[in-house]
Amino acid sequence: MRSWLDGMMNASRKFELENDCLELCRNGITWLGFVLYFAFVADAAHSAVVQQQSYVVAAQAHRLDY
Repeated sequence: MRSWLDGMMNASRKFELENDCLELCRNGITWLGFVLYFAFVADAAHSAVVQQQSYVVAAQAHRLDY
């Protein structure tokens, strides 16, 4: 009876460990998703600023032609 109970406790601990690992993986994937999302947003914002600056430079160059 004791060995059966020990086996059940070990299985329970293993199950808890697997759940902890899954939880850590889920949290890691969530944080990775946030980081990638914010990197994408920052890159898009930077690209928009660079594009706007190129329009300004082009407009200034066009104005200087006249």
